Amino acid sequence: MRHFAPVLGLGIVAACSGAKADRPPLDESPVSEAGARRGDFETHLLLTGALEAVRSTQLTAPNVPSSELQIRWMAEDGAFVRAGERVLEFENDSFAGRIEDLKLTRRKEEKELQRLIAQSRAEEAEKAFQVEAKKIEVSKAALKAGVPKEILPLREYEERRLALERARTELEKARKDLDAHVRTQAGERRLKELQLEKTVYDIETAEDSIDALVLRSPIDGVLVVATIPWEGRKVSIGDNVWPGFVLLELPDLSEMRVRALLSDVDDGRLEPGMKAVVALDAHPEIDFEGEVSSITPVAQETSPRALRRAFTVNLRLTRTDPERMRPGMAARVRVTTETRKDVLLSPRSAVDFSLTPNPPNSTCSLFECVVEEAGK
Repeated sequence: MRHFAPVLGLGIVAACSGAKADRPPLDESPVSEAGARRGDFETHLLLTGALEAVRSTQLTAPNVPSSELQIRWMAEDGAFVRAGERVLEFENDSFAGRIEDLKLTRRKEEKELQRLIAQSRAEEAEKAFQVEAKKIEVSKAALKAGVPKEILPLREYEERRLALERARTELEKARKDLDAHVRTQAGERRLKELQLEKTVYDIETAEDSIDALVLRSPIDGVLVVATIPWEGRKVSIGDNVWPGFVLLELPDLSEMRVRALLSDVDDGRLEPGMKAVVALDAHPEIDFEGEVSSITPVAQETSPRALRRAFTVNLRLTRTDPERMRPGMAARVRVTTETRKDVLLSPRSAVDFSLTPNPPNSTCSLFECVVEEAGK
């Protein structure tokens, strides 16, 4: 019996398989113990993940004047919806109550504006009348002051001239009083009008907010309820959310990918470009080929209070089957981590491990071992 060939490579995992020529399915069956053979040797790493759409249309909580919104009703996860169909509703009691209060305020402000206008017109007419009266007084005083000085006593002549000046002064004062009243009333009226306009705007905003509290699907598609990351569960009826929070998604089923988790103990085992085979739990009889497209640089907790950490692995699929694939479907992924061409393989059960009690992990799979490298 030959000793194990010295090989440097990645550590074996719980799902390594044997030669590529007789590659077993994902659940792997034992290799025949008929003896050594020459072939290709592969090691694999099994991951679990879920399908997700590469592109999707997101529905978020509306931007309304409220810090929190409570979900009153929502369509079922995975339901097929048509464009324009209602998919989610929020509680609108606070907005409805606000609208009633604002409408009452609007009626009060309208009455106050009408009262101000009527009062202003009456006062303006009174002051305009005073101006006309002062004009008449000025005219009378001017006639009296127009008598020649030679006809009247000097004292009376001077008194008539002073009376004319007083009449002119009172006329100017009446005119200024009228102008000041017009300007003041115009400012007060404009202020009331602005207050009324703001109340009307607030009513329209509240009514628009009530309309916005009903989310409708912008396109035909399959509805996917979003997940609350820090709680590890789907959004549900009764949850309080804030404006902008993603609630629902309408994925584009024409292109799917797999998002899987790689335990932090396997750090370095995978790299972008590695080939993979994906099997869906819902359709285990069909294999979908793909490759590792990206791996997050930092491992994170798999759940809020979990002690385990994992890297997120994205796998690109070579084809998508919209008839069978749905976002969220569980998937098993077998990534080929290493391939050796034309090596001598022996059934693991035929190897005497007393000669090499701790062989390199990348030298043996669960059922076969590399006993000689090519060219040795």
